[in-house]
Amino acid sequence: MYGGLVRANIELYTGIDNVVELTLDDGTSTVKLEGGTFTAVFKRHVDDRTPVLTATLSITGDMAVLTLTAEQMKAVGRIPSHGALLYYDIVQEVDGQTNGIAFGRAYVMGGAR
Repeated sequence: MYGGLVRANIELYTGIDNVVELTLDDGTSTVKLEGGTFTAVFKRHVDDRTPVLTATLSITGDMAVLTLTAEQMKAVGRIPSHGALLYYDIVQEVDGQTNGIAFGRAYVMGGAR
C-alpha cells in the first residue's frame, strides 16, 4: 500500500553508527507500509544513478528505521569542516514494482570521534 511521498531531511555522522527514525507522514495522512523490500539510496546529486551508500530499512507501521554503520559511512569520503550534503530516496520493491516512499537531504557531519 502506498499513501504518498514523504519529504524529510536527516543528519548523519561519519565515524559512528547512525540510527535514524523517520515517521512516514505525507502531510495529509500517515503512510503505512507492508510487504516488500525497503531500501534507502544516498546520492551526491539528485539525478545521480550510482549511489554513494545503500541501506536496508526496517519498517514498523508508519516508522522507518535506517541503520548505517560507521564502516558504511566511510564510502562518503572525507567530510569538510562545514559538512557535506547527500540526497536520498527510500523505495519499496514489491511484486516487481518499485514505489517511491520518501526523499530528502542528508546532511553529513564529521563524527563524534
